[in-house]
Amino acid sequence: MKKICLTSALIPIGFESCTEKKKNDHESLLLLLASGSDSSSTGQACTTTCAKSPEETVGPYPSNYQTLYNTYFRSDIREDRSGIPLTFNITLVNSNNNCTVVKDANIYIWHCDRDGYYSQYSQPGYLGTKDYTASTFLRGIQTTDASGKVSFSTIFPGWYTGRVCHIHARVYVSGNLVATTQFAFPDATNTTVNNFTGYSSHGQNSITNTSDGIFSGSSTDLAKQLICISGNTSGYTGSVQLGISV
Repeated sequence: MKKICLTSALIPIGFESCTEKKKNDHESLLLLLASGSDSSSTGQACTTTCAKSPEETVGPYPSNYQTLYNTYFRSDIREDRSGIPLTFNITLVNSNNNCTVVKDANIYIWHCDRDGYYSQYSQPGYLGTKDYTASTFLRGIQTTDASGKVSFSTIFPGWYTGRVCHIHARVYVSGNLVATTQFAFPDATNTTVNNFTGYSSHGQNSITNTSDGIFSGSSTDLAKQLICISGNTSGYTGSVQLGISV
């Protein structure tokens, strides 16, 4: 039976408005994107529902935002790191004001390389201890445009013991830190990437989003932190909505 949507302000129970239908169709599309074009289903869906993004720990590998601001202010953060290309798009919104976009804010992101190592640190890993204290790869800052958007050219991150693949983000408004969060990738996409050349030598990660110490707390929170992903191992595009309260 064909579904009828009504534009009248008085909508009988059992029918939906045209506005609601469009919203549902849009959310269905986001669920499809979250599964990735290389998998049929992940059981997880990203969302652009108006909400504040969960606050998360900064993690063990942050870096000095102010000291290295000029170095980090860039859209291409790859430097010499190899891996599957990833275009990472963020839309910043104010959850205190019906998720209107927030312009002129700085978003700082960072993540590990395909082998699980961060710049600015010396750390152990499956390839042994690596000293990257003098390096600045895979860290970047961009200022949101009039549409509240920033975009970074990076690589799909790898993983390290105890954590699933993820990206860190901090938001600064008028120079003040207002949010710290992390973003996850669909599990099925992680599996595909970890089977790919350059990643496969590390093997598959036994940690999934629902068993990760950061993302496992709430399925509702995970939906707000899950990257809407499209593409394949030739190159992915990931998009998220980052909600702040200002």
